[in-house]
Amino acid sequence: MIQYELILVGFISFMRYRSSQPLVSSANCTESTIQHQEFVPECNGKIEYFCDGRKLTNIPNIPFHLYCAINLHKNEISNVREKSFPNNSRGLMVLDLSKNKIDHIVEGAFQGLLDLIYLNLRDNMLGTIISSKQVSFAGAHQLQHLDIAMNQFRTFSFLSKALHQLQNLKYLRVDGCQTCRLGPEFYDLQNLTTLVLGSYYSSCVMKNVSKDFFENVPILLNLSLSDCGISDIDSAAFSPLSRLAYLDLSNNEDLEFDGVIRALKGLQEHNSLKLLNINHVYPIFGRSTVVNITLVQSLRNLTSLETLHLDDNKIELFDKDVLPQLPKSLKALTVINNRLTAADYLADILQVGDNEARSLAGFEYLDVSFQNSIYRERRLPRSKFDFINVYFKSFHEFTQIFSPSKALKFFRSRQIGWEFPIRRIHFEPNGLEEIDISYNYLKKWLGPVTGLDGLKRFSITNNYCDEVTSTFFSGFASLEILEISNNMLGYALKNDSVGEVFKHLTNLKVLDLSDNKISTLPTKIFSGLFSLQILNLTINMLHTWNVETDHMTNLVVLDLSFNRLEDLPEKLRTSLDRLSNYKNITVNITKNRIPCTCQRKDFWTWVSFTTVKVITDVECASSTLEKECISYGTLTAITASVLVCFCFAVVAGLVYRRYKWKLMYLFYSTRENIRHTGEGYRQISEYDVFISFASDDQDFVKNIALPRLNEFELKTLTADQFMPGTPIRQNIIRAIQCSRKIVFIVSPDFLTSEWCEFEVRMAVEESRKYDVDLMIFVMYENIGGEGRIPNHVRNVLDERTYIEYPKEPSERDVFWGKLWSAIKSD
Repeated sequence: MIQYELILVGFISFMRYRSSQPLVSSANCTESTIQHQEFVPECNGKIEYFCDGRKLTNIPNIPFHLYCAINLHKNEISNVREKSFPNNSRGLMVLDLSKNKIDHIVEGAFQGLLDLIYLNLRDNMLGTIISSKQVSFAGAHQLQHLDIAMNQFRTFSFLSKALHQLQNLKYLRVDGCQTCRLGPEFYDLQNLTTLVLGSYYSSCVMKNVSKDFFENVPILLNLSLSDCGISDIDSAAFSPLSRLAYLDLSNNEDLEFDGVIRALKGLQEHNSLKLLNINHVYPIFGRSTVVNITLVQSLRNLTSLETLHLDDNKIELFDKDVLPQLPKSLKALTVINNRLTAADYLADILQVGDNEARSLAGFEYLDVSFQNSIYRERRLPRSKFDFINVYFKSFHEFTQIFSPSKALKFFRSRQIGWEFPIRRIHFEPNGLEEIDISYNYLKKWLGPVTGLDGLKRFSITNNYCDEVTSTFFSGFASLEILEISNNMLGYALKNDSVGEVFKHLTNLKVLDLSDNKISTLPTKIFSGLFSLQILNLTINMLHTWNVETDHMTNLVVLDLSFNRLEDLPEKLRTSLDRLSNYKNITVNITKNRIPCTCQRKDFWTWVSFTTVKVITDVECASSTLEKECISYGTLTAITASVLVCFCFAVVAGLVYRRYKWKLMYLFYSTRENIRHTGEGYRQISEYDVFISFASDDQDFVKNIALPRLNEFELKTLTADQFMPGTPIRQNIIRAIQCSRKIVFIVSPDFLTSEWCEFEVRMAVEESRKYDVDLMIFVMYENIGGEGRIPNHVRNVLDERTYIEYPKEPSERDVFWGKLWSAIKSD
C-alpha cells in the first residue's frame, strides 16, 4: 500500500523465519530447507537445524558450519559458555536462542561466529546480570540484527558496554525501562538505524522520556516507543534525531494528543519524518476526543510527512478547517476505529466543496473504516450536515455527484454504519484506483455508478445486498478486481439469464462471489468476462454447474469449494483441459458431495489423468475404482437382467391371469383357421348344437337329450364325437366354432368340471368375437345357493335367461319345445 507500511511490519515485528520441506531427522532434531528468511535472505535455499523445544541445558555439539540457521528456541539453556561455537562455525548466519534461561554469556562465547548476522536472545534472563563481564558479544563482528527484548533489564549500563563491540549492528530490539539510559557507548554504533524499545509483545515500561535520552543515537531512522506506558515525552527528547523517518508512539494510553504535541516539538527543526503512528494514545474507557488545530500545527512543519495514523483514539470530531491545515506532503491518512460521523470534515477530505485551497489535493490513501456510528438515508428535509449533502452535490434530480481529490487513489470506509441504497452516482474526473466500502448495510445496488473509469479494485463485501441492477457496474470499464463476497446475491443473479450484471466488466481479472447464498447460476451469467483469471465461488449452495466457460481463456483458478456439487459436467472438464494445455489451471472442489462411486467413475478418472490441478478432500484412486466398477458393472448387468426378467414375468403373469382365456381362445382358434361372421353361423355351421356336459351326466345326455333333439332333425355334437388324436382343447374350440349353438347341461358336477369351465369360457370368447349369442344353459339339477356358482358361470347367467329341466314328466314336452326354439333362433 504505502512503502512505509513495509517498514512498519518489519520494524515492529522481529519476524521469525519460516522453513519447510523436512530433509532428515534424528532422535531429537531435524533439518529442513529454508524458504522464507526475512532478515537474512542469503539463507534461503540453505539448511536450517531445528532443535527447538527439546529441553536442552547446553548448546549441542553439532557441525555448525554445515548450517545457515540454527533454531534452539524454547529450551532450558542457562548460559553460553566459552567456545560454545568452534572456530569452524563460518557459514552460520542465523542463531535463535529465544525463550531459554540464559542469564550470562561469557567472554569469547561467540568467537567462532564470524558470519553471524541475526541473533535472537528474546525472552531470557540477561537483565539479572550484575557485572559487565557476564555478557559479551565479542567475536560476532558481523552481527546486524539483535533481539534481546523481554530480558528483564532494569538498566542498560552493562548492556551498553557489551553492545559497543557490535560496530555493524543495524537493528536493536530491547525493552525500555524507566531507569534505562542509552549510554555513550551507543554513540559508537554508527550503523544503528532501527531501535525498538517497545512493541505489542514486549515488557517496556518507561513513563517518561527525558530530553537527553536519545542524544547518543543521532543517526536513528526508525524508532518505536509503542506499548511502553509513556505519559510524558520531553519537548526536546527528539531534537537529536535529525534523520528520523519513522516514529511509532502508538498504544501509550496516557500520552494523549497533548503529549504528542509536546513530543513533536523536538522535530520541528527537522524535515525527515515520513511516517507517524499515534494510534491508541487515549484510554479505552474515556471521553470522546477532538482533533484540534493545535495538533495539526505541530505537524505542519513536518513537510516530509507522508503517512499519518490516527486510529483507535475515540475521535468524534475535527475542528473546523483542521484537515486542510495538514502538511501538503501527506499522502496517506488512516482514522480507523473511531467515533466519526458524517460532517464537514468529510467535505474537507473528499473535496466536495468548490474551494480548491481547502482541499487535500495530495491525498492518495484514505481509510475511515470502523466508526462507531450508523448512517441511514434520511427521509426528512436535509440539514447542512446531512450525509448526502456533504458527500454529493446535485447533478440533476436523480443523480448525485461525488468529487474526490484527483490525487486520491485509495479510499477505504469499512464498517462505519452506512445504511442506504446506492442510487445514481457520478464521479467527476478523479484518480481513484481502489474503493473499499465493505462491512456496511448497503443492501441495494441500483446505480448506475459512472465516472470510475480508472478504478482497478472495488470491494463491497459484507453488505447484506440482495439486489443489484443490470446497470450498476456499467461505469467500471477498467475494473480488475471485484470483491462482493458475503452478500445475498444468489437471489438476484439466478434471474440474470443473459449476463447483464457483469457484461461491462471486460477487463475484470478477479471476481469473488463467495458466501452469497448462490444455489444456481444461469448459463450466460459470466458471458462478458473475457479477461477473468480467478473466479471464487466458495461457500455457496451450488448443486449443479451449467455456466459457460469456453470464453474464459485466461482463467487460472476456479474455486468451487464448500458447495453441494455432485459432479463436474463433461463440458466444463473439457474446457479446463483445453486451457491446461498452455497454462497452469487450479480447480478447488473440497467440501462438496462428489462421491467415490462407480456412478462418478468418469469424473474421478479425469481427476487422475488431467493436467488440471484438482484440489479435493476425497481420496479416490481411479485404478481401484476401475476394478471395483468392472465387478460392479457385471453385477449391475446381471441384476438388471434378472430384474427385467422378473418384471417381464410379473407383467406376463398379470396379463396371462387377466387375459388367460382370451389368449387360449386366440391360440386354438387361430390354428383352426375358421373364418365367418355372425351371419355365417346360420349358413356355414356344420352342427346345429354342441352339447357340453359333465361326465356324470352322460346318461341323461345319451339316453334322453340326444334322442329328443334328433326328433327335431337337429345335427348334434358331443365330446364322444371328437376326433381321436387331437388335443381336447383343440376339439372343443372346433366344436364351438362349427356349431350354431352350445347347450350347457348345468349340474353340480358341471360346476366343478375343468373341461366344462373351459367350454364355457371359450364359448364366451367366441360370442364376443362375432357378436352372436351362442350359449343356452339348461339347469338339469339343483345347484344350490348362489355362493356355490363359480364366477365364470354366474357372470354369464346374470346376462341370460336359462331353461330349467322339469322334474315332472308331464312338463317335459314343453321344455323340449322351448329348447328346440332356442336352438333354432338367431
